[in-house]
Amino acid sequence: TGGPLVDFDGPGRARLFDTDGNGLADRAFSDDGATGYVDTDGDGKWDVRLTDADRDGLADGASSL
Repeated sequence: TGGPLVDFDGPGRARLFDTDGNGLADRAFSDDGATGYVDTDGDGKWDVRLTDADRDGLADGASSL
């Protein structure tokens, strides 16, 4: 499930998702499931960082980028 894996500059990788099919990633989730990034306005830049400290699949926190 999900899109391609991408290496970030630090340790770990992320899985990208293009939910609206426009060719730009709308969401990215780290391999460990603890962090996600969301592009809310479709401009190709991450707007929100989601954190899931207990990795239950539900965001525990969100912060603007």
